[in-house]
Amino acid sequence: MKLIHKINKPLNFVFSYLTNMQKFASVHPVITKITSLSSEEHLAYETLQMGLIPISFRYRIFISKNIIDKTVKMKANVMRLTTIEIDFKLQFENGFTEVEETVHFKTILPVKGKMENIFRKHHARIFQNIGEID
Repeated sequence: MKLIHKINKPLNFVFSYLTNMQKFASVHPVITKITSLSSEEHLAYETLQMGLIPISFRYRIFISKNIIDKTVKMKANVMRLTTIEIDFKLQFENGFTEVEETVHFKTILPVKGKMENIFRKHHARIFQNIGEID
């Protein structure tokens, strides 16, 4: 799945929100906390609303970044059932930072379509939140 986000912020500002996990958690609509285990390994705490029932879980996120190319890669394995890999490519053009996001899911569950909808909604909100920061 490929998503494009345009944010009226400088590239380095947006890049910092994708690479600093405390900043990332502050703009993420369902991640409630992230603790760092190392510079590349983090533990995310997430609560998803499934109808009226909140479901909370945690998982490890591995992040790598290329400061020169302005790319970020995140990998996570959620409940040993789903592997998620996200690649972000940033570029600054006409006063906007454009983020090209490519998301890959591997899961044994028949939930790929549902997951894509959740990601579209939540990741649009992440970049909207970044754009609203003063």
